Amino acid sequence: MDKKTKNIVKVSFDPNNPPPMTEKQIKRLQALADMPDEEIDYDDIPYNPELNWQRPKSFPPTHKQSTVSLQIDDDILQYFQKSGKNWQGYLNQVLRRYMLQNAG
Repeated sequence: MDKKTKNIVKVSFDPNNPPPMTEKQIKRLQALADMPDEEIDYDDIPYNPELNWQRPKSFPPTHKQSTVSLQIDDDILQYFQKSGKNWQGYLNQVLRRYMLQNAG
């Protein structure tokens, strides 16, 4: 095994069959669901009723480039990595939505 490949970890993720949530995750989601809208701080989110930032229920089957180097700011990377194991897929969906909304 050469130096470049010894730290590579491959993980399969099926968005239609996600792993079971932990008890902690379930409690956190329930607390968020129970929170009244008035208690949610939207100050850092620009108002745009046209946008729907919900995660898709499934990802369209497309050919993915597996070796792409992309330079992004640390805070952006950390934001997407905090979203979970499939943060790359989430980032891809956000970029796709932006692309489709701005295609002219």
